[in-house]
Amino acid sequence: MVNYTRLEHGSETVTGGPSSGTATIIDSSGGPFVKGTSSAQECIVFSKKSDAGMDLVAPCTSSDSSGDKVFYLAKRTVGDVNQGGGGTGKSEIVGGTGKYAGLTGSCTFKVDYLAANRLVGISKCQWQKP
Repeated sequence: MVNYTRLEHGSETVTGGPSSGTATIIDSSGGPFVKGTSSAQECIVFSKKSDAGMDLVAPCTSSDSSGDKVFYLAKRTVGDVNQGGGGTGKSEIVGGTGKYAGLTGSCTFKVDYLAANRLVGISKCQWQKP
């Protein structure tokens, strides 16, 4: 079970901590993302909850079986990670290593929160490589 750190900060509650899991490509228009391949994902999640709602930012690294990495920044402003609400968001692909070097693009995603600090997400991405 993941233990997030929470801090009351004026009228906001700030939460942060690690998140990890796996991702599998279920459809692709071609390499370097190959249909059926999986990668390990590590993120540091940072959220701010106020009367206006929840803002969440998570810098993440996805590592494939060859050790090549994709770097992205996920952002959400709907849903609530503390109450299992899930929600939608957008992530920006900001680069990578190996076959992902120079990669840029963006993804839309939907997240549903499960018990024991688990989640499941679905993303659709558009990407470019020079």
